Amino acid sequence: NTINLRYHDLQVARKIRRGEEPNLNRVPCPEIALRRLVQLGRAAEGEDLFWVCCLLVMMLCWFRAATMAMIQPGDVRFGRDGTLLVSVRGVKGRPTFLTQPALIQIKPARPGHPRHEVFAVLHRLLDADPNALAQLGRRVSPRARGGEAAAALLTGALRRLVPAHTLTLPVGAIVASHSLREMGATTAALAGYSATLACAHGLWRRVATMHDNYVFSWFPFSPWLARVLDFLRSR
Repeated sequence: NTINLRYHDLQVARKIRRGEEPNLNRVPCPEIALRRLVQLGRAAEGEDLFWVCCLLVMMLCWFRAATMAMIQPGDVRFGRDGTLLVSVRGVKGRPTFLTQPALIQIKPARPGHPRHEVFAVLHRLLDADPNALAQLGRRVSPRARGGEAAAALLTGALRRLVPAHTLTLPVGAIVASHSLREMGATTAALAGYSATLACAHGLWRRVATMHDNYVFSWFPFSPWLARVLDFLRSR
């Protein structure tokens, strides 16, 4: 209990230093926020389309903000069969990825499937400029303030595109860029998808780490989000 209280005090102090409200708690990103991003992405242009696609890639790949800011030209592309291919260069605790990137592969889905809708938005950006997502790393260093600068930038974009008042969040709850990673792990667990595949997809070393830190059992189950992530279903 003493350790838990000390950890709580440290977290509160950290939030205060960052100018955040200490009594607010981050929760997984709800379905309505992702649907809103997809809806916006169907017609968005310029900056809005760029930010929508950054957030959708984070949602699909369960990226931290710093990982997203490490994207280089050519790292996010579609294969000939429509598979989304994402090279991963910056992951906490995985320094070898800097020179030997991991590869995330997400299969396409049929028209009418939620993942097909997400891919269609990404195509709007990447077909016009295959290197567009590499712009993020030119706007913010993934290492600035230990990754917090990238997180703040992407959180700001998320909250601008999907304002908090449009979401049905519990009192005292907030969403941030890291909520997308929490949403992915939580949805996969609630859907009963393979924990091994989910752990590998999120690039955790241990399933227990994923479950203990990223799975919120009280989070409302979303069939729509589960379909977006059904590539994690046991084969």
